[in-house]
Amino acid sequence: MLQRKAHGLKPTRKLSKDLLKVIVVEFKLVYEEELCSGCGNCVIACPINMSLDERVLGGKGGGSELRITNGIAKVEIKLCNGCGLCVEACSFNALKLELKEPKLMKRMENIFEEVKEEKKEITLETKEIKYDINEKLLQNLDIASESLSTGVLRRILEEEQKITSLEIRSLIEAFEKHGNVFGILDEYIIARNFCSFCGACVSACPEEAIEIVDATPRLIKECTNCAACMLRCPKTALVPDLERRIFGEVSLDKYLGFYKKALSARSAKKEILLATQEGGVATSLLVYALEKGIIDCAIVTKGDGKKTYPIIATSAEEIISAAEIKFTISPNASLLREAVKRGYRKIAVVAAPCQVIAFRKFQLLGFNEIKLILGVFCPRGSHYIKGTPAACLLCNDFTAELSDISLGSIGSPRGWRSLLIRSEIGEELVNEAIKLGYLQANDLSDEDIKVIAKVSKRKKETAKKNREELFSKYETFEKAVKLLGSLNVRYLSEDVEVEYLKHLNEV
Repeated sequence: MLQRKAHGLKPTRKLSKDLLKVIVVEFKLVYEEELCSGCGNCVIACPINMSLDERVLGGKGGGSELRITNGIAKVEIKLCNGCGLCVEACSFNALKLELKEPKLMKRMENIFEEVKEEKKEITLETKEIKYDINEKLLQNLDIASESLSTGVLRRILEEEQKITSLEIRSLIEAFEKHGNVFGILDEYIIARNFCSFCGACVSACPEEAIEIVDATPRLIKECTNCAACMLRCPKTALVPDLERRIFGEVSLDKYLGFYKKALSARSAKKEILLATQEGGVATSLLVYALEKGIIDCAIVTKGDGKKTYPIIATSAEEIISAAEIKFTISPNASLLREAVKRGYRKIAVVAAPCQVIAFRKFQLLGFNEIKLILGVFCPRGSHYIKGTPAACLLCNDFTAELSDISLGSIGSPRGWRSLLIRSEIGEELVNEAIKLGYLQANDLSDEDIKVIAKVSKRKKETAKKNREELFSKYETFEKAVKLLGSLNVRYLSEDVEVEYLKHLNEV
């Protein structure tokens, strides 16, 4: 419980000694974490955190009474005065302010009764003061106040966020144009064919207002502007330094990313080998994890060679039924929220590289139910309705570099799978699966690893070429930023980001 002291009163001739006692007003700020969506409305609303004009200019600093860390509100009430603005701003009733009647309220009444004879009426002259304020600034502040009152720009208050003032203005303009945050995602990502159909926005929305309709994310209910969809979309740059935050370091291997060990493996279970001709490594790992209680379900892909769809597998039989490899896009991330609604709290996922990024964003923003991420090698995705989206043509991740374990056929003989084990969780899982007879494995040779790196290099070079061709369509760099959206400019290329940040320093 937080206690705050009111200002003391100056003693007068007839003032009782009781006036010298401090009146304590007690209040309690109650935070219910399970109701919090991490939208950041409270962070923006708190007057102690930072002044509005400073935030509009992209400033950082101020107080830290309310912050969003890993997708969860952190409440520090050292300076809180109990104004209640954060409570009013919360769309999900995660914050409540409980006030207690001051213990000395009755004593106050006695004190005022004692000194009432000294009451004097004082008339003050009023004077109207006008200030000349730049009208353009006022207009910008009005626009900013609307968008800042949502969760869309809360990332500027995060310590590790590198968002710039130009990006902030771009977001504000897009918000003003569309009237909601999903409109920004639609303009920047979906309408430009940068969407990879991963389904992350569907699971991210706390209001269940987004559905995939005809292979396209659509808003089906009112948007509450929490920005959860934008933050978790794998094609926005709002969650920085993913590799360092996941693995604790940044890999020097520019083609394969960070990994601890490289193996060639296949299933040691006869029933799994009979169900697939492709080694059954992912299937065996999932079955082992399920039978040992490491996970309680797995989001996997089913379907034929053309049309695929995700399922929540809760038994070894269901996992084995989805064993065949599919090369078409499936919105696996769209089932995350459904899995939690069904009561599952230890979820494994099998995902393409773009989906792996989305799942990692979920984890970093507080979604702790994801326990294992298996990433598959992906030369290029396609969809049975929309073909190959621009997102796939611009993607430079072949080996799912942010997964716990990456798997693919390149580098291994037929019927076996190459494994790049990246995390401690992945390493422990593979070691135990081998030890208990679920897998058989050998070390990959340096030559085998070079083969994987060669294919990865080719995909990265192709993606870079496609990005350069895309940018060549715009007359100026400023026009590319304006039409593509500044977040896309960051996402599209590291080289472009360097140029982008250099440009900001020149204007």
